Amino acid sequence: MDFIFKKFISAALILCMIFQLVVFFSCVKTPEPHIYIALGDSIPSGYGLDSPEEGYPALFYEMLKNDEYVDEYKNMATSGYTTTMLLEFLNGMDTEDTDFIQNARIVTLNIGGNNILSPFLKYLEDMDIISGTDDFKSGAEETWDVIMGIIAGVEGIISESENTKFTFGDILSGAWNMLTGLGNMLIGGVKILLGIPDAVSTFTGSFSDELKKELDDGVQTFSDEFIEIIAWIEIHAPKATIIVNTVYNPIPQKIQGISVDFSDAANAYIKSMNDIIIAESEKNGYLVIDVYAFLTNQTDMMNLNLDPLVGDISFDIHPNAEGHKSIAQLNFDSFMQNESIVKNS
Repeated sequence: MDFIFKKFISAALILCMIFQLVVFFSCVKTPEPHIYIALGDSIPSGYGLDSPEEGYPALFYEMLKNDEYVDEYKNMATSGYTTTMLLEFLNGMDTEDTDFIQNARIVTLNIGGNNILSPFLKYLEDMDIISGTDDFKSGAEETWDVIMGIIAGVEGIISESENTKFTFGDILSGAWNMLTGLGNMLIGGVKILLGIPDAVSTFTGSFSDELKKELDDGVQTFSDEFIEIIAWIEIHAPKATIIVNTVYNPIPQKIQGISVDFSDAANAYIKSMNDIIIAESEKNGYLVIDVYAFLTNQTDMMNLNLDPLVGDISFDIHPNAEGHKSIAQLNFDSFMQNESIVKNS
């Protein structure tokens, strides 16, 4: 009888220990990941860089990881995205991605430039200046090459265009030689050289009423959809610090004859979008990085090069590797300042 009782006690103790272990391990939660996610267009996607690792999101992630703020990173940016396309992407996410974003500690956002680029390209296409503008859906920024090439030639020949006194040599020494290699993206460059009034006025900063309306509509769409994007992030990444980088002017004011007026005209629309970003930050509390101020006329921070003596001609106005390093540092410094404010409050 004692033997059976001892067996019973031993079995009870074993069961009790097993139960305690089950309870213990069920209470021990797997540590939540600390995630950084990059959203937006060509800048965070690393357009024009040799490697994605040179992009500011990857550099920003390494800074955050070294200080143990995050341990995972995902770049969800896509070159060419407008606010409409980004919203479609966010709303169409599968459960796996939305669950992943729930654990985001930091989300950066770059969006808006293509909202005014798209109507501008459509206007040029309607004037038979460029073709293939539908490509903006997969990478609108490439078509800036065409625009920059055209602008670089227009200023030098604008006085001649009034009289349309051109020879074959004039064309070769004007914008034409700067457009080598862009062939299928250009069908109307010669027409600009021959003085189409709408084309010439556009590239000297005098936008038609039609184009102004399209650009105004682009800014209004940005305003409505940007608010929706921020709301989506706040709902689906409730623990995240949101960092929004302002839209910068991709057209430097004065480089080898590029129109100051054209740059200023584009600037008015870009400033309107940045005003929206700043105004919404005051309501929603996200951080704003002034990339606009940082990159204005900082051509050494861009891939742009119109001087053949310096290197290969490039009309790419995206930040180069040095530019991305600086943007990463701006984002990190702002985040660290915000973290110290939170900790000391």
